[in-house]
Amino acid sequence: RKMIVGLIISSDNIDMIFELINWNFNFFSGEIYNENSNLILINYNPPWPHNFIFNENILKMYNNIFNLVFPLKTSLTMMNQLWVEKKNICNNNVNIFKILDSVHAEFTCFLQNLISFYMFDVIEVKFKQFFEKMSKCKDLEDLMKIHEEFLGEVITNSFVKSKKIMRTIFDVLFVVRKFHNYVQNMLVNLTGAKVLNNEQNNFNNYFEEKGEQIKGELLELKDEFKLKVKNLINCFSKIKNTKHFTIISQLLAKLDYNNNMDI
Repeated sequence: RKMIVGLIISSDNIDMIFELINWNFNFFSGEIYNENSNLILINYNPPWPHNFIFNENILKMYNNIFNLVFPLKTSLTMMNQLWVEKKNICNNNVNIFKILDSVHAEFTCFLQNLISFYMFDVIEVKFKQFFEKMSKCKDLEDLMKIHEEFLGEVITNSFVKSKKIMRTIFDVLFVVRKFHNYVQNMLVNLTGAKVLNNEQNNFNNYFEEKGEQIKGELLELKDEFKLKVKNLINCFSKIKNTKHFTIISQLLAKLDYNNNMDI
């Protein structure tokens, strides 16, 4: 049994990994959907009597949910950390940082809206319904039944069973990762420039030499991101006029908040 959650192993989260191991989680390396996803696999071994409720089928269902939510939240965390790093180094009066801030804000806003949909419009709503039903359970079989129904409804309304939608989401996350890595490298170069003899002059000289190139590369990443987001919106739009009309309408309202996509 393998649970794919999209965690990137680094020194920042090594403590969390050890803690998960203590809770009977085992780690494997792996990928899913396409080359754009850099994921790890988690396998949970529930002790008795939890194994009656968290059986193999239930763990697979949780796997489907975590496989989507965790990479999204990991990407948002990366973007938030990037903002802090940038503020600690950069001079906002430089024009290139205004462009960088604009692109960063667009990426972050998309991630926040998509996560908001999954966490609040899907998972929280379905969990409240599950919690209400749970209080009326008469026995373990009732609990197991409504638990499985809860997970099934979350999976249905989050579309994690659609390989096309999941591939497209991971394509978007791949561009987010490219942007994150690009800006991090830029900040490393800036840090090197500032520790030389004349800090402000070296800072200004760096952007006189690299400014136009950086601007062009940032705008290329922005265009690539908008294209991938448009592809995702089109994927959802194709199933809008089905039994999923209500939930898809909620999702599209969050993703296409500027009404600038062809939906």
